[in-house]
Amino acid sequence: MLVENVESPAEPATCVVCSEPRLTQRIVAALGPQIVQVANDPSELDLPSGRAVVVLASDASPTGRVAAIRALVAAGDDIRVVLCHATGGAEVRRALHAGAHGYVLEHELEDTLGPTIDVVLAGQIAVPREERLRVGPPRLSIRERQILGLVVKGHTNYEIASALFLAESTVKSHLSSAFLKLGVRSRSEALDVILDAEQGLGGQILPVGAPPYATGS
Repeated sequence: MLVENVESPAEPATCVVCSEPRLTQRIVAALGPQIVQVANDPSELDLPSGRAVVVLASDASPTGRVAAIRALVAAGDDIRVVLCHATGGAEVRRALHAGAHGYVLEHELEDTLGPTIDVVLAGQIAVPREERLRVGPPRLSIRERQILGLVVKGHTNYEIASALFLAESTVKSHLSSAFLKLGVRSRSEALDVILDAEQGLGGQILPVGAPPYATGS
């Protein structure tokens, strides 16, 4: 019987992008010899031509992390991105919508990073168990949708309060709640999420039954 020697496929390369030294050390220790490259920024990576996993632990803004994930995913069909971050919630949804294949919480990385990489290389999406119900669109109240819709139109808190017959403090409270659900920290970051077609939120962030705007300052 003739048996041909078939070369086994090369092991996927694992790269790490992290600018925080202590966190980098933890990731390197968790993965050991799997790592072939460590960089402070995605632009510094020399991505291999074959299959690769990029562990991204970015301290950028949420918008910056989304941009980094998209740039890495766009670099090739064989690139798998695993985001390692301190918090979950809306951050998980944003990462997955941007194209990430896995999500690891920093405080669990020693136990979960290796298995997560195995899962994403098998073609699956991996997220922390407690975050599995949060990967869909955020559940915004009607009032939050109204207020965010007016934010998109460029109105100030005072103008929004006048338009909806609310106290300005109430507008601020609704915005804080909406920002938490969206995983953002400011109006500009909220606008980035709402106006991003790939996030799919524009259809629900609209004025709902808002009365005419008040005139004057």
